[in-house]
Amino acid sequence: MSQADQPRKQDTGGYTTLLGALLRDPVLNEFNSDKPWSREATSAALMLAQTLGYCRLYGITIPREWDGSLPVTAALAAAQTLKTIRQETIQESDEFPERWESCGAQAEMELLSSDLLRTRMNAWAVFVAVDEAGVASARDNDPRCEELSQRITGLVSEIRRLDHALRRDEDLLATVLETRLIDNWRAMLAEEYQVGLPWWLDGTLERAVEKILRQGNQLPVDQSAEPLLCCANDRDFVFLRRFLSSGERGTSVP
Repeated sequence: MSQADQPRKQDTGGYTTLLGALLRDPVLNEFNSDKPWSREATSAALMLAQTLGYCRLYGITIPREWDGSLPVTAALAAAQTLKTIRQETIQESDEFPERWESCGAQAEMELLSSDLLRTRMNAWAVFVAVDEAGVASARDNDPRCEELSQRITGLVSEIRRLDHALRRDEDLLATVLETRLIDNWRAMLAEEYQVGLPWWLDGTLERAVEKILRQGNQLPVDQSAEPLLCCANDRDFVFLRRFLSSGERGTSVP
C-alpha cells in the first residue's frame, strides 16, 4: 500500500509544520554548491532527514509541494552527521549503567532510559529517509548514487554497533516501560512499519523485565526482613526493588 492509499493520520507531533520550516531554511542552499558544508547545514540536513523519516514511519501525509526524497547531497550529510551521533551515543551507553544506579528517583531512571531510546528511534527515522534517497538516486541515475549507496552500507554497520552497545543494558532500558513511550511509538507506526519491529519495540524490553521478575520469585520472602530476592546480580536486585516499589504494571510472569 502506498502512502497515498493509506488513511491519513493526524499529525499530532507537528512534523509537517517542522518539515515546511526546515525546507525553507536558506542554509540548505549550501547543498546546491560545491563548497564545503557548514556545521549548520549538516545539522539541518540531519533534522530534515529525521523529520521526513518520522512522517514515513508514522504514515503522515505530507503536502504535495513538499513531498519527495531527500536530495543526495543532503542525504550524504545526514548520514555523516548520524555517524557522529552514533559515536557519542555509544559513549553515553558506556556510562549509562553507573548513572542509572546512582539515580535517586524512578523518574530519573525513566528519563535516562528514554533519552537513549529516543536517540535510537531518531536514528531509525533518519535511516528511513536516507535509504529512500538512495533508492531514488539509483532510479534517477544520479551521479552520486554509488557514493550514497556506500554511505548507506556503512550506516547499517554503524547502527548495528550502536544496537550492540545499547542492548548490553536491556534490563535497565526497560525502566522506560513505566511510561507510555514504547506503547505510543508502536501505536503511531504506519502499517508497513509494524512488521518486523526493531528490538526496542518487539517485546525485548518486556521480556527483560519478565526474566528479572522470574528470578525474583525463586526464593521465599523472609517476613521479618526486607524481601530477599534471587537475582542474577546486584544490578538486577536494584532494578527489581525499584520496579516493584514504583507500582507494577501487571506484567504477567508465567
